[in-house]
Amino acid sequence: MFKRNSTPAETSQPVQAVERITSVLGSGVIWHGSINGSGGVRIEGAFEGEIALRGMLVVGETGRVTCQNVRANTVIVAGAVRGNITTQKLE
Repeated sequence: MFKRNSTPAETSQPVQAVERITSVLGSGVIWHGSINGSGGVRIEGAFEGEIALRGMLVVGETGRVTCQNVRANTVIVAGAVRGNITTQKLE
C-alpha cells in the first residue's frame, strides 16, 4: 500500500536567519538611535545613529542612512548612506 522511494527527494537548504530580512523600517518613518543584533534589516525610511548587525542590511531606494559607522555581514545599498561601511560583502 505504501511505497518508499529509493532515491531521497531533493531538499532545498533553508536560508540562514542572517541572510533574511526580519525587520523593516518603512518609508515615512524617521528613526534616531541604534540598531544592534542578528538578522536582516531593510531601511526604506530615514535612520540616523549606529548600526551593528550580524546579518544583512538593505537600504532601499527610498532609504536614507546617516551613521558614523555601519557594520553588517552584507550591505546592499539602493538608497543613500552617509558614513563608513564595514562589511564582508557590499552590493
